[in-house]
This record gives sequence, structure tokens and C-alpha cells, in this order.
Amino acid sequence: MKSLHLLLVVAVFGVHFLKGLWLLQNFPSPDERWMRFVHPMLIAAVMLSGLWMLVQFGWNMGRMPWLISIAINSAIFLYLSFLAFFSRFSHAIRTVCWVASLPVFINIVVIEMLTDPSGLVGLYRWAALHT
Repeated sequence: MKSLHLLLVVAVFGVHFLKGLWLLQNFPSPDERWMRFVHPMLIAAVMLSGLWMLVQFGWNMGRMPWLISIAINSAIFLYLSFLAFFSRFSHAIRTVCWVASLPVFINIVVIEMLTDPSGLVGLYRWAALHT
């Protein structure tokens, strides 16, 4: 299940990044059916696989505080993605939301890899300890 989850995470980032580049070029139209369907379905699949792994771990948030950090960052990522791809705001605001969602997504991946709720700050500490 973890391999499937990692594959889905890579797919979500790839589609998210590609959609953002298309947003910058205004191609293809964000109202096309496949544009509205693929990205949310991949995000839902990642969330479901993450929840399934959480069930396997026994829902013990106290033992794994990094899960709370992932949940908060995921909510922020979803909100920024919604604003970037599904809102009717100006092109500039949608672009800013897409750019802001990229480091949030990277932070989620770092939290998951290090199992450290501090995310990118934890990566800096980890690198300092291992040099």
C-alpha cells in the first residue's frame, strides 16, 4: 500500500505542476472535462490511501504527531489548489495560489519522509546533523 501511495503522490505532483504550467499559458481551457476530473480524482486517491495506511497504524495520533501536521498541510494544499484551479478569481490570484501550493506540497512530502512535524525546518536540522 505504501508503494501505491508514493506512486499516487508523484502522480498528483506531476499533474498539479502540469496544470499550473497550463494555467500560466491559459492552455487548455480549465473548463475542459478531463481537466476538472483527473486532478481531484488523484488527490482523492492519495487521501484514501493515506487514510488506509493510518487505519493500519491504528489511528494513534499521539504516537505519530507528524500525522496532524500532514493533515493541516493537506488542508492548506487542497484549499490553495481549489483557489488556483476551480475558482473564478483573476488569473494573477490563481497563479499566486498555484505557486503557493507547491512548497506546501513539498512540505507534506518532507514531513512524510522524515516523520517530523516541522517539515522543511526539520529537513534543515536533519541535514545539519548528517554533515
